[in-house]
Amino acid sequence: MTSSPRQKHDKWVVDGILARFSALVVSAAGTVLRAFQTGVVHVYATLMVIGLALVGAYFVVPHAEVTVATQSTSSGPQYVVTAAPGLGYGYRWHDEGKPESQQQTKYTEIRELKVPVDKLPRVIGLEVVNAFGLHGTEWVILPGAGNAPPAGTVLSMNDGHGQAEGGHGR
Repeated sequence: MTSSPRQKHDKWVVDGILARFSALVVSAAGTVLRAFQTGVVHVYATLMVIGLALVGAYFVVPHAEVTVATQSTSSGPQYVVTAAPGLGYGYRWHDEGKPESQQQTKYTEIRELKVPVDKLPRVIGLEVVNAFGLHGTEWVILPGAGNAPPAGTVLSMNDGHGQAEGGHGR
């Protein structure tokens, strides 16, 4: 007697994958976690303190993250480089296409920098300082006019280290 597709589905998906695989995952996790269940309360408290310290460190360390989008204006296309917001953040932009005398020297609340496409390729840097005085930096290379994507495009940062499409991190 041949089995119907419904019986095959029940046998392989429900009994095989859902039941047996989930039981295997629970059993393996129990085996691994059993080593950490010592019953010693001060070990549990130490692990909680370490976890709280890691979460706290994440919120204390500034994250200099940028997104790059293209925008069409009456004077031509431009890149809009936007910094991610952060509680108590101050921003300082570095534009290697400008002379040293025109570089920003103080931290401001300005989270956005607009760069005309005709003045490219160019390296843009963002320095972030938070309320604790800690600094974070991100650098982005903006592709030249011949490589610029159409207006409205948001460029993704490759590997999270400031490489815009076609660029190289620094």
